[in-house]
Amino acid sequence: MQFTVLAASIKRGVGEHGTAIRLFSSAIGLLIAGQLCYRKALLTASQHSLNSLWQVSQSFWGILGIGLILLSLIPWLALLARRQLSFFYPLWSIATIIVVLINWWWFGGGMSWQTLAGIGLVFVGVSLLFRGGHSI
Repeated sequence: MQFTVLAASIKRGVGEHGTAIRLFSSAIGLLIAGQLCYRKALLTASQHSLNSLWQVSQSFWGILGIGLILLSLIPWLALLARRQLSFFYPLWSIATIIVVLINWWWFGGGMSWQTLAGIGLVFVGVSLLFRGGHSI
């Protein structure tokens, strides 16, 4: 039921606030893609140390990941210049949820009950944001 409230709020906002939603979608999409590229680079590392972290950051996937993460800042900062930080910053956590789920599905990462509980809490928080009468 909470998801339908979230979906309806987003749908209403598309007509009224299309630019803000496009900026947010661009920023979150670039951030997710960048994090996944960097994760792929980390998985190719033979050992996990500060030295290997530097080597990973110089690999193709590492550079692409860092570049996409930095690129995500452009629409994010443009959005924050136009809209309320108190509304969009909590929505930014949705990117973390998506990355965790893709990491679990695509890369075979672990998923504990604590992770699932955290995802649930984020969804509750975001749904409260929409029910609280916040406007974009």
